[in-house]
Amino acid sequence: MRYLRGVLAVMTCLAFPAWGAGQNLVVNGDFNGDITAWKIVRGAGVEVWDPLDSQNNPASGSLHLTNIGVGPDAFTVSGQCIVLTPSDTYEFGTNIRFPAGSVPGMASVVVGWFGNPCCAGTPLAAANSPPVPSTTTDVWVESFTPALAAPPGTVAVGVGVGLLQGASPGAALDAANLRWPENPACPEAAAAPAASRVRPPAAGQRGAPLEALFDRVRFGLTGTTPVRLESFSVQ
Repeated sequence: MRYLRGVLAVMTCLAFPAWGAGQNLVVNGDFNGDITAWKIVRGAGVEVWDPLDSQNNPASGSLHLTNIGVGPDAFTVSGQCIVLTPSDTYEFGTNIRFPAGSVPGMASVVVGWFGNPCCAGTPLAAANSPPVPSTTTDVWVESFTPALAAPPGTVAVGVGVGLLQGASPGAALDAANLRWPENPACPEAAAAPAASRVRPPAAGQRGAPLEALFDRVRFGLTGTTPVRLESFSVQ
């Protein structure tokens, strides 16, 4: 009987990795096979699934976002609307990877707090995680904000990943004035445009756009979103 208890204890340890209890409120933030639940909410952009994964998981991938906007400081965001009952503080972040030869720009997570469940209109407040510059290439870089309180009256939050071209002095990844994808229960909710699901043409056909990969997009109560499994032990 003692032996059986020991076997069960070992099996229990093996069954639950350290990060298994994470409470990421973002839908499909790990992009396990597709980019379902994501939609272009600002600017001219193209989004597709990419097999390159920040944790080298062959069964997963990332979101490949391309900013095809014209003009200085063109801004493109892909995101989703999450109904929320505020409690304590929240953390949010993502892993970002720019390809070699990227044009000037930066990327981060953008967040907008709303007083309606449709993420419609002007947010009560907005924020973004620390921007990652496009000069850092061919490596995954984490952009993370550890603790942010929802403003009074919040009932939903828009969470997105953004690409800002050019980044001239004073430019910022502004999370306000975005048309967030609305809650499916809202009367004006619409499917993502077909063009946003098509792989972009080669850079040589239309100049050099700004593009990046995003993986492990997360938003949740501080200390609860999944973290990378750095070690594993059985006791």
